[in-house]
Amino acid sequence: MGKIYRDAYWDTLKFVLISLVVLGHTLEMNIPDASFNRALYNTIYLFHMPLFIFVSGRFSQIKERQKYKLGIFKLVETYIVFQILRSLILPSLLGETLNWKYIVVPNWIMWYLMSLIWWRLFVYYIPSHIIREKRVEIIIVSVLICLLSGFIPIGHPLEFQRTLVFFPFFITGFYSTEIDVKEKLSRIPIGW
Repeated sequence: MGKIYRDAYWDTLKFVLISLVVLGHTLEMNIPDASFNRALYNTIYLFHMPLFIFVSGRFSQIKERQKYKLGIFKLVETYIVFQILRSLILPSLLGETLNWKYIVVPNWIMWYLMSLIWWRLFVYYIPSHIIREKRVEIIIVSVLICLLSGFIPIGHPLEFQRTLVFFPFFITGFYSTEIDVKEKLSRIPIGW
């Protein structure tokens, strides 16, 4: 078995983004409308999930179809386990009333897992020659889906619409592997 190569740049970026998610949710609990915390919260939410989803797309390459499919099944298993914990077990432990909608409606981090499953299924089931040859068209379609998603009431609106709204970020990340992002960022002049 070969050695697994980790890139400190991407690992650090993911750590920072996860930390911003935690900070954003912490700020969300207790912020007045006009405050520094509200401004910080709005700034964090402006970019942290699109960038995190972009990174998820970048690391969703299909190298071996069987392994990729297995990865999707592992995401589904993880989703089911945590959805059961959140919807059935946690309410009983906290003495809350059981709300049956939580069994089917993803909440908390579950929306992200469900979206990741949908995005990876899309990439998996589109024929590989189309994925390779029709990049611009796929990105344009993903943007159109994003823009139209607010007008199409599908399922539970908030959760599935998030999947559609963030879809272009995933697809752009998926196609970004041919770009040396670190090299491009190093060209940005920082006037310090």
